Amino acid sequence: MKKNLLRAFLGLMLVSTFALGSCSKDKEDSTEITSDKIVGKWTVQKLDVTTVVDGDKDTSTETPDVETTLEFKADGKVVGESDGTYDGTWKLEGNQLTVTGLDITYGDTDSFTVQEATSSSMKLYSKFTVNANNYAEWTLFLTK
Repeated sequence: MKKNLLRAFLGLMLVSTFALGSCSKDKEDSTEITSDKIVGKWTVQKLDVTTVVDGDKDTSTETPDVETTLEFKADGKVVGESDGTYDGTWKLEGNQLTVTGLDITYGDTDSFTVQEATSSSMKLYSKFTVNANNYAEWTLFLTK
């Protein structure tokens, strides 16, 4: 009788361990940045900018004067709308988002680290470095 009870208890502990381990893994997987989280029409809420010139740091927060949107399409195209309509392409590799053709931060191709992407908000970070004493950082906040 004791052996059966011990086996049942050990079996229950083993099942519980696997069940709890599965829940933890599911939670970790939900924070993974995937194309599905990027696709959709996003509205720019604000842009935090930090510039450092010759070691002097300046920070500012900018909000668009007119509604500004970025629509990431499943086929790799992106449409930006602000004071006009602009077409480009996008690609996601891991948490690195590359947008070409919109000139969002500096130049024709913009590279962002996706710091957050949920069903309703996204946070993109980019840094342009000249040297240790001269650089600019952008953090773009978007909502659906």
